Amino acid sequence: LKNAKIKRGGWIQDPYTGKFYRAKDMDADHIWPRKYGGTNHSWNLQMLSKTTNRSKGAKIDRRIPIGYYRKL
Repeated sequence: LKNAKIKRGGWIQDPYTGKFYRAKDMDADHIWPRKYGGTNHSWNLQMLSKTTNRSKGAKIDRRIPIGYYRKL
């Protein structure tokens, strides 16, 4: 969540679409889903728009950040 791109006025960028949304239209998403053993640690979370998050579901994010596996 620390890596979320935030504009003035509280607009947050969805890393999947590149569009900016207000905080109320965003959800925290697990990069490695809890269904597959992912945790609630901040390095396993990203901010996605509610629409993107719902369509992604419990799929594994293929754009996993560098160094993620070293933290497991």
